Amino acid sequence: MQEDEYIMGPPGTGKTTTLINRIATLLESGTPPDRIGLITFTKRAAEVAVARLQDKYPGVKFPHIRTLHSMAFQEMGVGRSSIMNNYHLVAAAIHLPMRRSPMHNPKEGDRVFQAITRSRTTGVSLEQAAQEDGVDWTKVDLASRALASYKGQTGLMDFNDLLDEWDVAPDLDYLLVDEAQDLSKAQWDKVDMFDCPKIIVGDDDQAIFGWAGADTNEYIKRVGKNYTVLNHSWRLPANIHGKANQLINLSSNRVNKIWNPRSPGGSYRVVDPDIPYGFNREGTYMVLVLFLYQLIVVARRLREAGIYYEMPDGKPSVPQGVVEAHRLWEIWRTTGKRPLDLSSKVRKYISSWAMQELVIKNQVPKDSFLTHAERITDRTRVYYSLAVREATKGERPRVRMSTVHRAKGDEADNVLLINPPSKRTRKMHHGTRDDLIRLLYVGMTRARETLYVTSGGELI
Repeated sequence: MQEDEYIMGPPGTGKTTTLINRIATLLESGTPPDRIGLITFTKRAAEVAVARLQDKYPGVKFPHIRTLHSMAFQEMGVGRSSIMNNYHLVAAAIHLPMRRSPMHNPKEGDRVFQAITRSRTTGVSLEQAAQEDGVDWTKVDLASRALASYKGQTGLMDFNDLLDEWDVAPDLDYLLVDEAQDLSKAQWDKVDMFDCPKIIVGDDDQAIFGWAGADTNEYIKRVGKNYTVLNHSWRLPANIHGKANQLINLSSNRVNKIWNPRSPGGSYRVVDPDIPYGFNREGTYMVLVLFLYQLIVVARRLREAGIYYEMPDGKPSVPQGVVEAHRLWEIWRTTGKRPLDLSSKVRKYISSWAMQELVIKNQVPKDSFLTHAERITDRTRVYYSLAVREATKGERPRVRMSTVHRAKGDEADNVLLINPPSKRTRKMHHGTRDDLIRLLYVGMTRARETLYVTSGGELI
């Protein structure tokens, strides 16, 4: 059988485009679309790939462009109702605190179940995973037994069980794999089930999911010396490209690659973390943090500056309800004509007195809706007053806030990378020095024009 082909794609060099073009070549040579598979790291990446292919081939179905877990669902005929939604019930039964949402900092229960998951995905013992993750082994053991009991009683499985039980791969002529550096040992075992030529695309320098079980060393070992490099970045200008390469060359274990920047120029600046953020350049901004705790500080600074921004979960900093209430109120205030749905939109925010005197009596207001929004705290009302004008434009916020992990594959014209002080970094980051280098590298390489890095960090 034909040997697997490995393609290295440094930041912005067009990994997705390369995959799409390879699939198009296979289709043009007569390979049926249902004989081609593409494994992506996220559901969103699979949707993007399908959409781009259907632009070229309208109406053509691509049933095997999926994540590995989605392929397992498809092949095993398992419904999502059979999968555990979360571990909170199990954690509550054994009195382990867990965070309310991914936006909050991990608590002890999150770290305990992460150790259990990592043991499953990497093949290390539970005790070793607990030790490496710095959590109490007795609690990991208790949680593991409680989880097994819960699954036995309910008949549910988690995503690791799904992969364990999937043992027959679809019959394909070709399999393409995206973001291969993020595969765990368990996922590599599933890729190996496919008895067909494989085109495997990734970049070990962008492997930042080691905490979730990604096996970078396995990827580097498989690549060996038989690989090609996508050698032109369509994203990074020379100055940012050079600084990013200086950092990644500090890594002790990596595949060497020669690749070129998009263009000369670009701007790299080290900034004081205590100076208020400025967003005076044209274009989009991305504010990147390494750890969730930093989001609290970043959000406070953005709100103090009155900047409209997008939160890591994709929600805008000014709720749509406030934007719509403000828009309708301004129509009434400036034209004297009250929109029919104004009352229902503003009732949630303004006082009973204002509803009675202004809305019910139809007294045209002289000042803004937010002046009367007494059901919003004073600090929040001040922020909304500053940001709502931009919010009413109906466009995506120019400033986006994200963790580096969430921003993987994304980019912006300008990037502000919040680089925490050394002591805090070592305390929060349980990985190796190489893990931290790669995390910072991925953050740096999201910038198309200007990269700002706050001073005081351990490596940059």
